[in-house]
Amino acid sequence: MVRPGPASQTGRKRESSDLELEDNSDMKKPKVVPDKDAPTSQVSPAGTEELKTRIKKYLEENRSLKFIDIDEMSKNLHEAYPEYRRRKLNVFKGQVDGAFKTLTEALAKKSAMKKTKKQKKGEKNGNGKQVEEIRLEDETTV
Repeated sequence: MVRPGPASQTGRKRESSDLELEDNSDMKKPKVVPDKDAPTSQVSPAGTEELKTRIKKYLEENRSLKFIDIDEMSKNLHEAYPEYRRRKLNVFKGQVDGAFKTLTEALAKKSAMKKTKKQKKGEKNGNGKQVEEIRLEDETTV
């Protein structure tokens, strides 16, 4: 039994025998393989530096805080800058966390360098005078 024309023109239902079972491999999207050399984060180095400067600004404005809540800082920055609102908040929190960690590491290195320079300077100008603290245990009198 031969059926003329496609099912849409003849007003009948399609049957499985009407379907073409060809392999349309040219219709499939090519598989994307990530480069090993490609950076894993989506933020450019310039964007990271800008984020670091904005984190510094946030920290300067909020010096009165006893501790830094990264979630709160992320929300504040996310709401303050429109380019950060385009990103999902949880993804942005991860970026802020990474930038904050690199900032704290850099500041820790700077402070350690300053301390070692002061110690070396003190040894040179101190003429060898050092004060030692001696603690005596509780002595009982007889």
